[in-house]
Amino acid sequence: RMLQAVFLLCGIGLNVTFAVYLAFINVFATSLASKSIMGSMNLSIYAAAVVAAFVQSLVSSNFSKGWCFWICCQVQIALLVLAGTLAAMPMARSTSHVLLVGVLIGIFEGGGLTALQELAASVDGGMTRFVNTGFTLAQIVPVLLSFLLGFHEAGPESVAATVFAWIPSLLCLFACIALACTLWLGLFDKVADDGFLLAEDPGQSRPLLQHEEKSLWVPASIPLLSIHLAMLALSSFFMPFSAYLGDAQLTHFVVLTRFVAELKGRLFAHALGLGHCGFGMLVVLLIYRAFLLALLLLVAHGSMWLSRWCLLSIVGMFFSSFAWANSESMATLASLGPKRLEPQRVHAVMLWSFAVQLVSLAAAQLLIKNLEP
Repeated sequence: RMLQAVFLLCGIGLNVTFAVYLAFINVFATSLASKSIMGSMNLSIYAAAVVAAFVQSLVSSNFSKGWCFWICCQVQIALLVLAGTLAAMPMARSTSHVLLVGVLIGIFEGGGLTALQELAASVDGGMTRFVNTGFTLAQIVPVLLSFLLGFHEAGPESVAATVFAWIPSLLCLFACIALACTLWLGLFDKVADDGFLLAEDPGQSRPLLQHEEKSLWVPASIPLLSIHLAMLALSSFFMPFSAYLGDAQLTHFVVLTRFVAELKGRLFAHALGLGHCGFGMLVVLLIYRAFLLALLLLVAHGSMWLSRWCLLSIVGMFFSSFAWANSESMATLASLGPKRLEPQRVHAVMLWSFAVQLVSLAAAQLLIKNLEP
């Protein structure tokens, strides 16, 4: 249970910077007078995350010994850098500053989350659910702070904006300390041995994407991976358009609604797993989410009008269904196939996920030009 708590806490620490960054859209969009900044922010994150995950797969091949220590170091470095990024976020005044923050988040959150998912999978495939839940719980932090501090009405240089970023930075530091204590107490000793065997096996050495498909995946993985990536693509495609649903304050509320909805979906995944519903339910959810996305795009284009509450309800349904499917598909993909290859499978899934989201965001940004005045 202690490992579950640590994975949960590290998931919170790694994703809270991303959550705060997106929630800052009301400040960034107002100060920069640009609706397209939302798409650019997301692009900067996922472009950097793809590079970070790919470099990790190459560098990890040099750590055949002390695999667990190397993975934990990656997560701890990521948490420290993200804490500093949060502290500096209120000082971003230009487009280049805002995008630089996104690049730092992409490199260190993307790399840290990939490493954390590998570590969780090496303990047990189901442990990735706790990382994903922590990842989503982090998104509740800006929701609470927004209403407690009145951040949804804050200006670029307000005290509320500064506190809104600095409080979550403390969460990153606390998660870093918790992981260091866990490693010091020897709770990952068995995992370290497993990591050593994984890396030492000549047929299973890194880089992670150079395994033969038959050793890394089983046939059932391919359709599940396809659904997983399609779900991510739909969510990423929507985000640049969210700025065109209304003013900067409404966009801020759309982001907060997403965060609350994803938490509901993650919690539902713990109560009702994929085994209770089957693969067919994921297909139904994919079609359902495509329909909701079409409605939201019509509103963004100005072809349809919806009240604020109706609009936020649709956003909530769109992301809660995503969170349930994503949590279940990630945990199932990690456990399908040889047990010893779970960390490698998770790394490969994370790299593919970042790449698909990057492509989806780029496609949305190309289309978004038609909405610019």
